Amino acid sequence: MANKSKALLLVLLACLSAWALAGAEAPAGLPEEYAAYEYVCESDQYILYCYKPYLSVTLQHKETGRMIGCVPVPGEIKNPSQKDAQTYSGLMIQIQQGTASTNTKYIDPMRSSHTIAYTDLEDGFAADIRFTEYQISLRVEVRLVDDELRVRIPHESIREGLLDQRTEEEILADALREEAEGSEESGSEESGEAAAADASANSVNIRSVILLPTFGATRQDEHEGYMLIPDGNGALVRFRQRAERGDPDFTNTYIYGPDAGFTTPPARTKLWGDYETLTDTYSLTLPVFGMARTDDGMGYIAVVESGADRCSVDVNASGAERLDYNRICASFLLREYYRQNKTKIGMVERDRTHHDLEVRYCLLSGEDANYVGMARRYREYLLDNGEVIQADTSYATRVDFLGLEQENFLFATRGVVMTTADDIREISEDLRSAGVSTLFSLYKGWQSGGLYSVPVKGFSADGALGGNGSLAALIAEEAAKGHRIDLYTDALRLNAAKTAFTYDVAGMVTKADMTEENTKPVYGKFYYLLPELSAENIGSLAESLKAAGIRSMAVGGINERLFSWSKKDTYHTRREALDLYAGALSGVRERGMGLSMEAPLGYQLRYVDTYLNAPLDTSEYFVFDDEVPFLSIVFRGVLPVYGNYVNFEANKTEFFLQMVETGTYPSFYITQESTSALIYTNSNDLYSTRYSSFRDTIIEYDRALRALAEVTGGSGIADHEILGDLRRVTYENGAVVLVNYGAEAAEIDGITVEPMSYAWKAGDEP
Repeated sequence: MANKSKALLLVLLACLSAWALAGAEAPAGLPEEYAAYEYVCESDQYILYCYKPYLSVTLQHKETGRMIGCVPVPGEIKNPSQKDAQTYSGLMIQIQQGTASTNTKYIDPMRSSHTIAYTDLEDGFAADIRFTEYQISLRVEVRLVDDELRVRIPHESIREGLLDQRTEEEILADALREEAEGSEESGSEESGEAAAADASANSVNIRSVILLPTFGATRQDEHEGYMLIPDGNGALVRFRQRAERGDPDFTNTYIYGPDAGFTTPPARTKLWGDYETLTDTYSLTLPVFGMARTDDGMGYIAVVESGADRCSVDVNASGAERLDYNRICASFLLREYYRQNKTKIGMVERDRTHHDLEVRYCLLSGEDANYVGMARRYREYLLDNGEVIQADTSYATRVDFLGLEQENFLFATRGVVMTTADDIREISEDLRSAGVSTLFSLYKGWQSGGLYSVPVKGFSADGALGGNGSLAALIAEEAAKGHRIDLYTDALRLNAAKTAFTYDVAGMVTKADMTEENTKPVYGKFYYLLPELSAENIGSLAESLKAAGIRSMAVGGINERLFSWSKKDTYHTRREALDLYAGALSGVRERGMGLSMEAPLGYQLRYVDTYLNAPLDTSEYFVFDDEVPFLSIVFRGVLPVYGNYVNFEANKTEFFLQMVETGTYPSFYITQESTSALIYTNSNDLYSTRYSSFRDTIIEYDRALRALAEVTGGSGIADHEILGDLRRVTYENGAVVLVNYGAEAAEIDGITVEPMSYAWKAGDEP
C-alpha cells in the first residue's frame, strides 16, 4: 500500500513538473469572493457557477482558474440600493406605472418581492422568476456551450398582469377630462401627463429588460483592458477611473439607430441657415459589443442574436453615473414611450415586442482577448452561421457616377445632365488605358427624372442619358472588361413633388407622417415609404433589371432607417420592417443578382456581396479612448470593402493611410460635366466631382493600393498593433503593412517608414 501511495505521489509530482515546464498556470480553486456561488455545469474550457438569490452568473477558465462574469456578490446585502442592484443583480427590469414619463422604476431580484424556481438544463439552467407585487414573470435560460455563454429570455415566457386596459383614445379622453376639471395649469403638458397617470395608476408595463448588466465588468483601473463599441470602425473605452462623475455622452445607443417611428430627428444647426456644419454621428450597424482584460487574458465578444432591432448597448465607464465599474451590456426595449402628436400627452406602447431576447457571449482567452481576437471571432461567427457569404474580394477601384439632376426653371424643373452612358464608357476606357484594369461603379441618378425621382419601381433610364438600350449595352460591355456597374436605388424615400401618392407614406406612431426636410433649392421634403412598398419596389426593380440582362444592383435608404410605423390605426414594429426588407433583399440574391449596399446593417450582411462606405474613424464621443479597425478586421478577406468618397475628405493624406492600414479600397464620386452645373440642384453640396480634376488621383490611388492588394492577397487580417504613431498590420498570408502617422521617421522590423507614409514586406505564402 505504501509503495502504491509513493507511486501515485511521484506521478502527481511529475504532472505538476510537466505543467510548470510547459509554462502554464495550474488551475486555481474557486476564489473566496465566489464562495456562495453554486456549480452548474462545465464544458471543456469553462465551468459555470450561479449565485441563485440574485441570478448572478460567473465562469471559471479551466486552464488558468481565472474568472469572468457578473461582479461577485459579497454575500447577502441588507437594504440594497439601486446602485447595489446595478452592480450585483443578473437581471433588471424597467417598469412603467401609468403614463407619466417620470413614473418609471427598476425591479430586480435584490430589492423586489419575487420568487425564483430553478430548473437544470443539460448544459445550464433555467430560472423562472416572478415579481409578485407587479404580476410580472419571465424565464431566463443560461447555457454554456463549448466556449460560449448563451443567455435567452423566450418571448412566450414574459407575462404581465397589471396592464392598462384602456384604449389610446380612452387614455387621452381621461387625461383631458381630468385636466379640464381639476388642473390649475389647464392645457399644460405636465398637467395632461399627471391626469393620464392618475387615471391609470394601477397599470404596470415592462419598458425594458437588461440581461447580465455587469458581465465581465471591472472596478476602476484594477485591470488593464477596455470595452469595445462598434461605433464607426470601432471604439475602445479603456478601464480607468474617470475624473468626472457625470453622465457619459455615449449611453443607451440603439443598434441600427433610433426608431424614426417615435423620434423625429433634431433640427440641424446650419451656417447662415443653409450650410450644415456638423457631421452626423455613426449608427451602430453591427449587433455586437465586447470587453477584454488584456493583463490576464480574459474577454468576450457578445452578439445580440435576437431582439437587436430594439436593443441598445448600455455603456458605463467607471465613475460615470456614480458607479465604480466599467461595464457594457444589452438593454432590450419592450415598449417605447412617446408623446401623442396633437395633445403632447405621454403614451406608452400598448403592446410589447414579441421576440426572444438573446445574447451569445463568445468567450476569449490568452492572446485572443483583445479587439483583434473579438473581430476575428465575430468574422468566424458570421461565416459559420451564414450571416455573411464569402465573396470575391479581388481588387477594383470604385468610381461612382452621377447621371441626371434637376434644377428649377420657370414653373417646373429641367434636367441637368452630368454623366451619360457614353461618358461612362469613355471614362472607363481612359482609365483602363492608364492601367486601372478593374473598376466597380454605382450609377446614381440614372432613372427617368434623375437622382431624386423616387421611388424607382422598374428599369426606366432617362433618355437624356441614353435610355434603356444604351445603358444595358454599357453595363454588358463593361462587365466583359472587368468593370461592374450597379444601378443605385433609394428604396426608402418618396419625393411627393415627383410622385403622386395616397396611402404609400409611413406614419409615425404619433400619427404624423414620417418626413425629412431640408433647405435644398429644388426638393425640400421627402417622405418614408411603407416598408411593404419598399420591399415590393425592390423586387419589381430587380425583376425588371434581370429581364434587361443586368445582373447586379445597389440598394440604399433602408440601410439608413429602421422604424416602427402606423397604418390605418394599426401599429407595426421595427421587426416587421426588418423582415420585409430582409425578404426583399433575399429575393434579389435568389434571382442570382449581385447586391451592393452602403454601410449595410447587421441583418443585411447575408445578402450583400460588396460593402460600401465603410467608416474608417468613429463618432469621437468624449468617452472613447481609442479608434481601432474592428469592422475592417471583421470583413477584410470576406467582402470587398470600400471607403467613403476620397473627393470629400479634407485630409487626403491621412485618409489614404487609413485605407492602407485597414485594407480598404478607394471610392470616388465623378461627373463628366463641371460640378458648378449642380449649384441650383439638390446636389449643390458636391463641391468637386469633375473627372478631369480627379483623373490623376484615381490613377495614383489605383496604382498604389492595387500593388498593396497584390501583396496582401485575399487574406484576412491576423493582427493589428498600435505602436505609438506606428501601426503594424499582419495578414494571414504573412504579409506585414506598416503605417507611420507620426512627424518623424520610424524603424521597425528592419524597415524605415518615413513620416506620414507606409511600407510593407511580403509574406512567405504565395
